[in-house]
Amino acid sequence: MEKYRRLKRSEDFRRVMSAGRGWSDHRLVIKKGAGGEACSRVGIVASKKVGGAVVRNLIRRRLKEIMRQLAICPGYDIVVIARQVARKASYEELAQSVHKLTGRAGLVIKDEKSGSLADKAVSK
Repeated sequence: MEKYRRLKRSEDFRRVMSAGRGWSDHRLVIKKGAGGEACSRVGIVASKKVGGAVVRNLIRRRLKEIMRQLAICPGYDIVVIARQVARKASYEELAQSVHKLTGRAGLVIKDEKSGSLADKAVSK
């Protein structure tokens, strides 16, 4: 994910967490808030409850790649929070959760021709 598309400052994370709207399933929580930038920015959170550093970094890398491949509507700040169950999830299961939650949140740009989501679940 490009640097300009990342949430970095703790104030931005706090603003989205407190004022943003959220959607969740058993693996992930996605919160979105109004962003001040022309493009949407994404921040990934994996606490120590998820696992050790190796596990947390693996989950973060997977989520960054999944979010990078999505066609996200511009103008939002998005925080993706991994729950403890995410440590046992495969790449495909995480992708499925992200696609479901971003669809419910209205974050994904729809394809005008078919009316379906522009990006489908990617399997590796």
